[in-house]
Amino acid sequence: MNTQVTHFAALRRNTRMPARIPVRVKKGNVVWDSVTADVSVSGAFVLCSSAHIEEGDELKLRFWMPDTLEFITLDGECVRRGDVEGAEGIGVELRGGEGSERWEAFMERMLSYVVSRSSWSIGGVEMEYTWRGLSLDALDELLHVDLFIGGVFVETELHCEVGSRLGLNLVHPIDGSMLRINTKVTGLREVGARGVCVEFTDPTPVLIQRVRAFIEEGLPGLNMNPVLMERAAHELLRAS
Repeated sequence: MNTQVTHFAALRRNTRMPARIPVRVKKGNVVWDSVTADVSVSGAFVLCSSAHIEEGDELKLRFWMPDTLEFITLDGECVRRGDVEGAEGIGVELRGGEGSERWEAFMERMLSYVVSRSSWSIGGVEMEYTWRGLSLDALDELLHVDLFIGGVFVETELHCEVGSRLGLNLVHPIDGSMLRINTKVTGLREVGARGVCVEFTDPTPVLIQRVRAFIEEGLPGLNMNPVLMERAAHELLRAS
């Protein structure tokens, strides 16, 4: 047996990724709208009160997929009741359904960014860092916080010198496109989370336009404010 393939299959099935995907859950005649806290190929943790849900309950889940803005339906079973970072909910094992192929394709794409989170390359005196594993929330924070602060912290064990130029390549978590941002290393962190502090070298207004376009092109027609995204998704669910 190929142990590498077996290991990846287990990783593929069990790796959980934080994601707030709107979902309508149905148990018998009871229906409610919620969002996920994390997802994997084989399951999801759905935020909700678990008072009326027991382990073993069969569920129907209708997800609003963020990459194509379409609905898919999956069968599931409640396998645990608990919480994620203090938020109450239920762990659901997904058991297939008409949307299973679509769900697996979406998870495969997300997993590819988690498995290869980052990479460095050196070309002359300038280095490039490819920032994988980004979430939509991280891109939104970059747009509304980091760009105005003027810099960002990049966690890595690799070493580079203060003052060196660093090309920061952002990988879009949905369509896989890439955006390069020019930065300069301003500091090193050796204690705790190791990494480098960088400052953006291009004018802030230019960067804001570039990052906003980068985000929106990866999600056509979708407002990137997380609160508005969730609200709009719930409105679509209620209207469906």
